Amino acid sequence: MKIRSVYPIRYVAQQTGLSTHVIRVWEKRYKAVVPQRTESNRRMYCERDVQRLKMLKTAVKVGHSISQIAGLSAEELMQLVNLDGPDAPEVSPAREPGSLDSAYFYGRSLSAVLNFDAQGLESVLDRAAVHLSKMELIKAVIGPLCRKIGELWEQGKLKVINEHMTSSIIHSFLWNMLRSAEVSETSPKIIIATPAGHQHELGALSIAIVACESDWQSLYFGPGLPAEEIAAAVAYADARAVALSITYYENSHQLNLEIKKLRRYLGDEITIFIGGQGAMSLVDSFDAAEIQLLKDVDSFRIALNNLRKLQEG
Repeated sequence: MKIRSVYPIRYVAQQTGLSTHVIRVWEKRYKAVVPQRTESNRRMYCERDVQRLKMLKTAVKVGHSISQIAGLSAEELMQLVNLDGPDAPEVSPAREPGSLDSAYFYGRSLSAVLNFDAQGLESVLDRAAVHLSKMELIKAVIGPLCRKIGELWEQGKLKVINEHMTSSIIHSFLWNMLRSAEVSETSPKIIIATPAGHQHELGALSIAIVACESDWQSLYFGPGLPAEEIAAAVAYADARAVALSITYYENSHQLNLEIKKLRRYLGDEITIFIGGQGAMSLVDSFDAAEIQLLKDVDSFRIALNNLRKLQEG
């Protein structure tokens, strides 16, 4: 009797070129595949699941929507991805440019926000996760989109409900991406949060994902965390660094006090990274020995890599 081989999600991601985040979303939202579960509730995929995901990825890349094709049979998918097949099922791909780059996904995302199209925004972000790397997705789509939404809201050109819808969807998208990130258990740990008085957390979620991409274990603790709580998290987790996101310039006096307290609680051995549009308000209050101000996600990755080399050297 032949025993059917089954594989964990990491293997499936390697074989298909899909991220574990995308695989989980396609499974949960569209029932694209239904993996087996172990007694400990781990997903296990058979070879048929792997081949199905490969075909789905191919179909999505040529313009088909995953929501339209997820329910197709294996035979129908095979016909769909065979461009010369005369019997392909009638699933109309969206009219899209030949090169689906970050500018395209940014434009489609912004259009969905302005049209209050929650399902459209979710769909665009899901497709972007297939076509773009995580870094490109954050740098060129999510980051610019959040900034643009903030600008339009401040100018009175966007309703609060549009901003809330966008924040909710992006928060869920980033959180799912962070949960699906796989990092070595021996990698150094970093605490991610926003300081007390700062409730905008999309930037913090983004840098948590960037840290994972740099092979750091991101421990995300959410918005509005007082200095003493951040310091306690560092001690409990034996973390090597802290990264704070400050989206807006708010109450610089209180922010300075929080950062000074945190620096005092942590001592000199723990590095504090601070980024976001509001971070530049700290430039005249702290020197490079106290905190590292970050210009963008690229500078954060470089700083993490340098810190790791320094600590391991």
